Amino acid sequence: MSYLRKTSEFPESVAWPYPYLTVSMRDQLNLIHEALIDPDSPFLRLAPGVTPGHDLSALNLHAVRETALAAYADFAAGNSERARTALRAVVDAQWLEPGAPWHGTFPTVAEQPAPGEGAVEWTDFDPNWRQFVGVVLARCRLEYTSLLGDELVASLDAALRACVEGEPRERIPEWYTNPLLLAAWLEATVGVMLDEPAFVTRGEERLRSVNDQVERDGDLAEYNSPTYDGVDLFALALCEGRPPTPYFADAGSRLRQVVEDRLNRLWHREFQVITGPYIRSYGFRLTDYVSLTGLWLAMSGVDHGTLPKILDVDTDHIHDLFFAPLFEGLTRPWNLPRWEGGPFHTQRFESTVATSCPVSFAATGVEVGRRHTFARDQYFPLVAHKSRGDSVDYLALQVPASVTVTEGSIGYDARIFATLTSDGPRVTCVLRTSERPRWQRAELACGSLSLWCSKEPDLMEITELPLGFSTRLEWDVPVLPVQVVPQSYF
Repeated sequence: MSYLRKTSEFPESVAWPYPYLTVSMRDQLNLIHEALIDPDSPFLRLAPGVTPGHDLSALNLHAVRETALAAYADFAAGNSERARTALRAVVDAQWLEPGAPWHGTFPTVAEQPAPGEGAVEWTDFDPNWRQFVGVVLARCRLEYTSLLGDELVASLDAALRACVEGEPRERIPEWYTNPLLLAAWLEATVGVMLDEPAFVTRGEERLRSVNDQVERDGDLAEYNSPTYDGVDLFALALCEGRPPTPYFADAGSRLRQVVEDRLNRLWHREFQVITGPYIRSYGFRLTDYVSLTGLWLAMSGVDHGTLPKILDVDTDHIHDLFFAPLFEGLTRPWNLPRWEGGPFHTQRFESTVATSCPVSFAATGVEVGRRHTFARDQYFPLVAHKSRGDSVDYLALQVPASVTVTEGSIGYDARIFATLTSDGPRVTCVLRTSERPRWQRAELACGSLSLWCSKEPDLMEITELPLGFSTRLEWDVPVLPVQVVPQSYF
């Protein structure tokens, strides 16, 4: 049975929690929007779901990016005065200090102090907010010029210029696809808008670098990221559907198809998960948190399993739902056929090899050879899913910088065979699971999945999370063979 349907097959109104491409989704977002309004501030309050497990309500923080996104939604809904007020506040919050690493970016919350001497990237400022906020401002500027007024148009133009001029040419590496694609579209679009040919050239150069990398390797370098694939699809849809130059339309269409084909291959329709391994992911089931990938799939017509069933201010990562108005008009029906090319999908990046195996009874993946140094808490080279009753269990292995997966393969029974190799005398890792793990004989049993080891861990520390469990493991050996075993075939 296929879980994919064409957009035209959906009724005009569908009851929540199946709101995809319906008025119900917009109504739900409007309720969340109104719940976060602060009558004493032009900024939206920070939703509790932004920091699951940590109640920051006493700090009375206000979100900058979501305020810009809400302004775009307000323009679309005819609430222009509130939208203009919000945009002015966002523009005024931009940090302007030419020559500083944070020039042109924005605070994540309105209360965040401006960076100063000794400021640390990612701690004191997020350089990617130039792109994530800048793209929203650019969409407002392009699509609602007549509603802005001359003064706000001039302010937006100045803010967008700072977003582009403040972005160092070499800051975003080739592998870091999602901000790279956003920067490409933003720079070229602002260049056309402000008649700055150098901006257009920079934007095209960035997009060409991604296109060249994909022609060389076959897929985006930031490969298989359930959290950030949605950013890539959004950026590529902008390139294709709102192209600043003809090259953007052509390259955007080709690259978008690459991502869609891979997601169609790795999307497990029965489990409603993306098969691993993951270069970057916040979670392991799209129904556990709101992601731009899940939102994109939902708005493309995948009829369930891509978003949490309950969406309110407390839902994990709820702030990403505010992108829905920007996605409208860019998504297209997700009516790709089921993959019929065999159980395995392999992707190579020079010495790095990722193998995925979505089969009827399990979805497993392993990546060998990567030394990933950025956001390591989101990198999972071993990932497995297995259904159990009405739920889907997951097991994912996270390794520190000192440990590499040096060997890895998947059998026809979907079992992962891997070798963990440490630079030092001990192998350490973190196991993320849906169920509490328990050691029995030579395995860590985690619901319907098990991690088989050649010896019992010397250290096993289990921490319960808002969703699932995190287990720190250590072995006093430098090399450790392991297996990840779906139990269904016994």
